[in-house]
Amino acid sequence: ARRLFPGGARGTDFARVCADAGLRVVRGGAERAAGRLFFAEYLPKKRLVVVNTPSLRMWADHHGVDLGTAVDMALCHEYFHHLEWTRLGLTSLALDVPLLRVGPIRVGRVRFRSLSEIGAYGFTHECFHPSSEGVPQ
Repeated sequence: ARRLFPGGARGTDFARVCADAGLRVVRGGAERAAGRLFFAEYLPKKRLVVVNTPSLRMWADHHGVDLGTAVDMALCHEYFHHLEWTRLGLTSLALDVPLLRVGPIRVGRVRFRSLSEIGAYGFTHECFHPSSEGVPQ
């Protein structure tokens, strides 16, 4: 995040960042997916980001953030996933834990998809609240 956006990315038009990266951004979507709110989704094979405006509006209202900033934060998060697929490699593959280990023998492996989400949250946080500013209260 610091290399791409020195000093943070607050005020950056992430729709433009996504477009410059060759992604198409579409607004709309259902309020819930599998019973959970979702804010945006990156579809790598289609080079598409779907922004769920109703869910983002609810989140923005609850947190006292304007909708434009909420959309930029969601696009920033999905842009990280795009970087994973195109430049960084999938964060979820960074940790390889054997399913079963008996002495030196390792059988199977467990992957943690949540590592990609943690990376995207960290990237977005660093873009909107750079470390030099400290943690927002």
